[in-house]
Amino acid sequence: MTSNSIWIDKEPVPRFPQLTEDKEFDVVIIGGGITGITAAQLLSAYGFKVAVLEAGLIAQSNTGRSTGNLYVMVDSLLSDLLNKYSYDELRKVFDSRLKAKNLIEENIKKFDIQCDYREVDWVRFSMSAEMDHLIYDEFETFKELGFFPEVMRSTDERISSLGGRVGVKVAGQAQFNPYLYVTQLAEKISSKCSIFENSRVTDFHKEDNQWIVKTNQARIYAKHLIEGTHTPIGFSLLQTLLGPYREYAFASSYEGQFDPGIYWGHLKKDEVISFRNYFKDDKQFVLFVGGDYKVGQGDGIDSLKKIKALASELDLKIDERYQWGGQHYRSADLLPYIGQKDGQDTYVATGFSTNGLIYGTLAAQIISDQIAGMENKFSQLFSPKRITPVKSMKSFISENVNVVKQYVVDYLSSSHDENLRPGEGKIIDIKGHKIAACKNSNDELFVCSAVCPHLGCVVHWNKAESSWDCPCHGSRFNFEGEVIEGPSLHPLDRLEGD
Repeated sequence: MTSNSIWIDKEPVPRFPQLTEDKEFDVVIIGGGITGITAAQLLSAYGFKVAVLEAGLIAQSNTGRSTGNLYVMVDSLLSDLLNKYSYDELRKVFDSRLKAKNLIEENIKKFDIQCDYREVDWVRFSMSAEMDHLIYDEFETFKELGFFPEVMRSTDERISSLGGRVGVKVAGQAQFNPYLYVTQLAEKISSKCSIFENSRVTDFHKEDNQWIVKTNQARIYAKHLIEGTHTPIGFSLLQTLLGPYREYAFASSYEGQFDPGIYWGHLKKDEVISFRNYFKDDKQFVLFVGGDYKVGQGDGIDSLKKIKALASELDLKIDERYQWGGQHYRSADLLPYIGQKDGQDTYVATGFSTNGLIYGTLAAQIISDQIAGMENKFSQLFSPKRITPVKSMKSFISENVNVVKQYVVDYLSSSHDENLRPGEGKIIDIKGHKIAACKNSNDELFVCSAVCPHLGCVVHWNKAESSWDCPCHGSRFNFEGEVIEGPSLHPLDRLEGD
């Protein structure tokens, strides 16, 4: 599949320079998505000298591949959350997300950001009879939490046109173009901080009470380091509490009436399709997202087939120009890990699941307050140092058994089939070594080590996106073995020879 996000209206170009000489700052932020750019805004306002290092281009990674939905709710069912948290804790989660949503709205007004912002309803609905009870349970719980939900019946065309049966609606949520928001915010604050693009971090360590962050061409020295990279880079114990997942988004040109809103349809409890509309070049599109699966543990083809089949049932014809994949990380206890990581002036923001635009903004608020020595009432709830054995144990065991299984199965399995067609990739055993071999559409051969540099798992070929994906912690690599995303700091080792 091609991979073009509808949010990006033209071929992106660098807006900011590459880091080419050593520099000193108070704070260095790795990652130029919504987390990193918002943190740079807030820390600059506090008076800190801030640098942002983006491996590619600003907002080109997961921020520019999200749904553009802004909601106080979260993707987890309230019943699942209440198995782990009290009503008061949930209210605090929603309060924190409302504060982050408010900051986004304030920035749009303050900086006159043109990002197609609009207020809409949020709707969760059933797409099968066995899911009806789930919706009614959500409705009752929302009332207990102080929301003002409404029940939607199958006679309501807003959900019936999407295959819906019964729904629960909460007003006062929003949508925007996340790429336009973050790139314009970056430009507005660039006079107060330093932003570097095409500056991939290859190493970072602490020495003499300061962080030394290396890129291919230069270094940054800083007192504080923020990993605004969606998942911790390099090695982190937090990776044992995170599950990496991918899902796919498509756009369909649509000439009928489609009421604006955030629509989440449940085919099953854990199988959800998200819908929304968006106008581009005076043409209406319906976006639909779903088919998530564990990174590297499925090639995405089955997910694509399932989503396309559903689209056909709903008379949604995919526009081949706009289809893309996105990645998210689910935490073991359903809340993200935000804040100071290990007492060494380093801060993380991860485990957002599919709620990243709001959680990324919240992470910037919490971390900037911590660095500035200001109290933030949400810090403890999301702390990376929180210990939640009861809440986390089941997911912790499941994720790590899964990782161990990948190590064992992949190293014991073997293949000697060296026949490759254009666009195909295979893991081949040559003299006891795992080799990742693939051909691009021009029949050019690329050969790398199949061992992920992060922690040694064997990568898998992703047919849907023509990439090498690590099934253990979610690192992804392109044809040539270069890092696309994930915790790996280094590419796959390129191999020469026939």
